[in-house]
Amino acid sequence: MEDFKPAKPGMVFHAPERKLYIFKKTIIKVYIGWPGMRAWQKRSSKPNWRCVRPRIDVPKTKHVVTNMALLDERDNGPPPPFSTPTGLRAMCCFYKTIPDHICDLVADFPSVRHWHLCSFLARCGDAAFEVLSTCPPLGFMLASNWVFHPSSCPMRTARRLVLKRRREIAGWLGFPATESVVRILSRIPAANCQILPLLYLRDSLQSERRGAPSFLFRHVTTPLSGHMIRIVTDPRIGSRLGINFLNELGAMGSYQQWQSVKMAERALQILSFSIRPTQFAAVKIDSLARLEALSNFASKIENTMIGKTDDSSQFPSPPIPGNKEVQHIFTVGALRNEGREMDNCVGRDDYVGEALRGAICIYTVRAAGARATLALRKTDGNWNLDRLESRSNRPATPACWASVKWWWAVANGDPREVARWGRIRKRYSLPAAPDRGEA
Repeated sequence: MEDFKPAKPGMVFHAPERKLYIFKKTIIKVYIGWPGMRAWQKRSSKPNWRCVRPRIDVPKTKHVVTNMALLDERDNGPPPPFSTPTGLRAMCCFYKTIPDHICDLVADFPSVRHWHLCSFLARCGDAAFEVLSTCPPLGFMLASNWVFHPSSCPMRTARRLVLKRRREIAGWLGFPATESVVRILSRIPAANCQILPLLYLRDSLQSERRGAPSFLFRHVTTPLSGHMIRIVTDPRIGSRLGINFLNELGAMGSYQQWQSVKMAERALQILSFSIRPTQFAAVKIDSLARLEALSNFASKIENTMIGKTDDSSQFPSPPIPGNKEVQHIFTVGALRNEGREMDNCVGRDDYVGEALRGAICIYTVRAAGARATLALRKTDGNWNLDRLESRSNRPATPACWASVKWWWAVANGDPREVARWGRIRKRYSLPAAPDRGEA
């Protein structure tokens, strides 16, 4: 085992070997530039070198040239009126090893996968560049193909696949191997390529029962975004959407799309809880104006429902029983008190409405003298940890997290996680197993 010797924090680029060295207090990273595109790191806790796929943010070529010119001007002239980020020159030198046309292509994609894309292009050559240029989602998925199709040698597999027809690549990735699907994928621009929406799209197109998403995607005239894919592939919403609504949604910015998707989810959730099934089956969203009208109608229904409650009104039974550390909040009055005492928003009417219709479940957490508020949210029929925050929405203490994670692992029947968080609980002097049932 190698020893870890901490160094002065900073970045250094060694031009002859095209290596970028990044030194931090407890970690050392080494990146090899183009065409090697490999990276290693070691930590003080794990002092052996380990291969990694780091996160980098490849800029457009013109930005690299501009930054280098500014740095040269700073070095040769008077001090500038602004400070230069530490390691900027080293990072610029590293990015300059990447060819200009590669930088300009990769920079259009979300930065979280830039290293994967550069590695893919370096190892798979001109064929990879052509696939990534003509059908960005296919190239994007090939660069991270182990997510879509487990493979022991991802880059070797990618080199073999880039030479095949586009529909054959789509078929290997789990999509229907048709030209229609390739045309749908080609409608997704590079900036909108993300792993989760593409997985949702694949699952939707795989099923013959879900013919509506394929029909809608073929007739929408605007570029497809992650929010559009998510709302169309949602079985609760997709069948209710019109092409005009999707075209209007596609013409909006990303944040406005997110707001509209959330508005649709909330309105349909309230209506499914409040009106007859035959009436709910007839609800359609064929324009943004129609969505706004449905949202206003749903808000009136929810406000009426909340107005009929008092502090003693009870919420539905919790999906997971509490214990003496994680206690379910049963009544409207207790939830409003939690919001006042913790100085957070869980006592607001929108949270009360969600809790009354069973879309969210709120617990109060008390562990090792600390207190926090926990929210579980129901998504696609499954309950998930949503938020755990201390007073005034500050981060919860490690003791509270240990208590919640152990409780969650026990509820899910995961013995490895139970044992792991049980060991972590001991660090904060928490009991091995708190009493079951509400305190």
